[in-house]
Amino acid sequence: MVVTWTTFDPTNESVVEFGEQSLDHRAIGNSSKFYDGGNERRLIIVHRVVLEDLTPGTTYVYHCGSRLGWSALFRFRAKNASAAWSPRLAVFGDMGNVNAQSLPFLQEEAQKGTIDAALHVGKQACLSQLPPQKCQKNFAAGGLSVLFSLGP
Repeated sequence: MVVTWTTFDPTNESVVEFGEQSLDHRAIGNSSKFYDGGNERRLIIVHRVVLEDLTPGTTYVYHCGSRLGWSALFRFRAKNASAAWSPRLAVFGDMGNVNAQSLPFLQEEAQKGTIDAALHVGKQACLSQLPPQKCQKNFAAGGLSVLFSLGP
C-alpha cells in the first residue's frame, strides 16, 4: 500500500503511523516538490510512504504527517490475495469543483466500505476515503504516466 498526500510547506519527514486497532506501526517515506501549472505556480510538497508486510484483506487505521502535524484518522483494507477475489468498483469521470453531484454518493459508498476502489477516469484528483487503484492515465504532471495496481 502506498499512502500519498500533499502539503504546502516542506517538512523534515514524511511519516505514516498505522495498525489494525492502534497506530503501533510506523513507516517513513520521502517527499518531492511540485510546482502547479497555474498562474500562481504554487509549490506543493508531495509525500509518499510505502506500507509493507500487510495482512491481505485486513482493515488498518492510519494517519500521515510528521511532528509538525498529523492528518485525521483514515482506514484502508489491504488488497485481497485470493485469485478468486473480484473487486467492487466505483467508476467516475471529471466532476470539477462546482456541482459535483455524484460526490456525496461516492463518499457514502467509501465510508460504508461497499466499494474496494474508486476509478477516476477524468483529470487527476484525490480521494480522501480510498486510495487510487488501477487506472492508467495518459496524462500527468511533467508528461508522466500514472498506473495503480489492484489485486494479485
